[in-house]
Amino acid sequence: MEDTQVAGLERHIAAVLAQAIADDLEVDAASIDQEARFTDLGLDSAGLIAVSEQVSEELGRTVDTEEFFEHVSVTELARHLAGRTP
Repeated sequence: MEDTQVAGLERHIAAVLAQAIADDLEVDAASIDQEARFTDLGLDSAGLIAVSEQVSEELGRTVDTEEFFEHVSVTELARHLAGRTP
């Protein structure tokens, strides 16, 4: 996959992540700091599970809750997910 395709995919995934987090926290997606740690945004374990499920459904593939602990911000997780896309 070309760099521009990966960058576009990364932006799309980041937007999906931000929207799912915003839905869980009941805030506007634009207010989500994509560099902040998920825990600093106010997500607890139940929130991470809900966000993981919503993101998995939106992207059409499983995004494990553990990935949120390994890649701790929207930016990091989007980069990871874009990089592992076939």
